[in-house]
Amino acid sequence: MKNKLPFRININAIAIYLFCTFLVFLAGSYITGIMIFFLYVMFIFPLVSFVLAIFHYRSVTFYQKFSTEHPVKGDSVEYSLILYNESVIPVPEVQVDFKSINPLMQQVLQNFAISLKKKDKVQKSCTLTCTYRGIYQVGLEYIGITDASKFLTLSIAVWHQTFYVYPRILSLVSFRAPLIRQDAKGETSLQSGLPDYTLYKQLRTYQEGDSLQHMYWKKFAATGIPFIKQYDSPGDVGVTLYFDIRRAENPTPTVLEREDVTVEIVTALVKYFLDMNICISVFSQGSPPFEFYGNIRKDFHSYYEATINLKFENTCSPAQLYYLHDRDDKYRFTTVIFITHIIDPELLNIIEDSLATHKNYTLIFNHQGNPEEKRKETTEHLNTLRDRGLSIIEVFSAETIVVDMEKTSNEFFV
Repeated sequence: MKNKLPFRININAIAIYLFCTFLVFLAGSYITGIMIFFLYVMFIFPLVSFVLAIFHYRSVTFYQKFSTEHPVKGDSVEYSLILYNESVIPVPEVQVDFKSINPLMQQVLQNFAISLKKKDKVQKSCTLTCTYRGIYQVGLEYIGITDASKFLTLSIAVWHQTFYVYPRILSLVSFRAPLIRQDAKGETSLQSGLPDYTLYKQLRTYQEGDSLQHMYWKKFAATGIPFIKQYDSPGDVGVTLYFDIRRAENPTPTVLEREDVTVEIVTALVKYFLDMNICISVFSQGSPPFEFYGNIRKDFHSYYEATINLKFENTCSPAQLYYLHDRDDKYRFTTVIFITHIIDPELLNIIEDSLATHKNYTLIFNHQGNPEEKRKETTEHLNTLRDRGLSIIEVFSAETIVVDMEKTSNEFFV
């Protein structure tokens, strides 16, 4: 990390200068004439060098350019840095340091030192790919201008751009979960998101993406403001989603890609249910725990912003969090979906036990990054559980999330 002071003094260079000046002084004591001249030069040189350093400090300018300010996962950012010496006096040395972009980025901006000739312009460009979700810092950390004597380095005020790279938003056309409603008659399987159009609830203003089928045209004609009719669903319908953020190994690119797939599965489901105005609760066991509650489309924005702080770590199974909630009366489970990348006996037991109570919980397994042999072995194991009636979906890669979640042979899904 660079010194936060606007200047830096080179003690070693000053020590060498003082030693040389002392030698010239001793020589001048015995040999007059030329050595006295050299002694005067030694005295004047630091002053001249300091004045030139101030001049260079005012002469060197920079410009940074970014091709985008809001990249999403997979996007590339074209970055350019231009250094310019506006004076006719050459600058002996300019040191340029860049911010650490991201711990596991494939491309790294290399620090460099360069001299600038009169009216010289130097440009450095590169393409940075935001391969994973997370926080990226692109730009300058430090520019230092060193004088000819190497005694003093003056730093220019610099800046960098911080990019918050969010997960992809994947849209599901269909995902028929075994939704459960609770009413006086007990629990019943309900087709997801179907409102009862005989149960008028309220009016709300039109939102982008709403169907015009339920537009209140009379109100629109009277006020000029589009309103949509809302209806109650025939029962108390909701989804509770638990996702696994366990990370036991080092965060390699394979591990990061698998974690991004998990977050993108969660994001796709949250968007799907909120678009249908179905209440959804999302939990993960982290530090701090991740919690989200929403029931209408506009709630998706707050969920999406919260994903930037999601961190995978060495923590316990989401089954532990489920058991904790199961003992708390404030949590009413209707539909429960678990998302994991680990064959977890505790989670499988929860799914299997739900059959006896006709709850039909669902498990989504993330295969991303697993070797082919391990993937086949896991699929065979999951197939035996599926044959026993467990609701299981397998997602095989980042490219097949939508296909895998929309296409399944399970009887509870269409």
